[in-house]
Amino acid sequence: MTKSGKYEYGFQVTGIVRFILVLLITITMNGLLNSCKSNGSKTEKTVKSRKSKSGQIYQWTESEGKEFLSQMRQSNPTPEAWEKRAGHIHKQILQATDLYPLPERCPLNPIYGKKRMYDGYQVENVAFESLPGVYVTGSLYRPTETEGLPPGILSPHGHWPKKEDYGRYRPDVQKRCAAMARMGAIVFSYDMVGYGQLGELGWQHEHPETMKLQLWNSIRSVDFLLSTGVNPNRIACTGASGGGTQTFLLAAVDSRIYVSVPVVMVSYRHFGGCICFLSVCPLLWPGCRGRDSGIPKRYTGKTVSDCEYQ
Repeated sequence: MTKSGKYEYGFQVTGIVRFILVLLITITMNGLLNSCKSNGSKTEKTVKSRKSKSGQIYQWTESEGKEFLSQMRQSNPTPEAWEKRAGHIHKQILQATDLYPLPERCPLNPIYGKKRMYDGYQVENVAFESLPGVYVTGSLYRPTETEGLPPGILSPHGHWPKKEDYGRYRPDVQKRCAAMARMGAIVFSYDMVGYGQLGELGWQHEHPETMKLQLWNSIRSVDFLLSTGVNPNRIACTGASGGGTQTFLLAAVDSRIYVSVPVVMVSYRHFGGCICFLSVCPLLWPGCRGRDSGIPKRYTGKTVSDCEYQ
């Protein structure tokens, strides 16, 4: 990154480049699968010993994975059953975050900062109201040239150990957003509660209402993205760590998300380590029934054995 804030990693993502990337990923995955098959019992024995400090298995053997997937298929054997289950999860997430029914949408009243022009894309700081007087802050990346209605992508960020690594200004986050803008998408990278400009405004991240406000901010970020002229049928969301959590929660409650790519975050056996994930425990973790998830009692006042999967 240069002193001017511009990333100088010039490349052109063409159809042939994308094809090569997909081919390399496919070859790599096939090699890994073949390696697992050839190692047989040795692989199973090694993987089975990988447990967290609380005794939970965080990496299953191939046979354990197949058994679990079989159970999941039996629980929702038809597309109709999946749709019914999705509707149930949709409602429960909104109820757990105290967003059911959804609040009334106020005008966004967006505020745009100065445009910064780079090679193939431009960036501007943005703020808009998710609630009257409550602002969402972020960076809006646009391609310098577009054909037709561009796709829109939301980019929620995650947590990192060092304060200077937090948020939407991480170099890897900026590079990802810039790359997608150069490929033709309008990308909105926005602050989680207590981070970036929201932190400067005095918001605290570790608060019992964080999950509620962050999810509502994400829903309103879809509204904002649509106001920029993107294709309403080509809306995506992707983020890592806490951004991965925001991605799958948003996709579960907002049908306008057509592509969802959550990366490395909570599962039904992994809490995540932050109060901003608490509301999903009783709803998304079939494995939390009576198990120790490692959720600090200072956050909950009770153990996960009180959480019952519905």
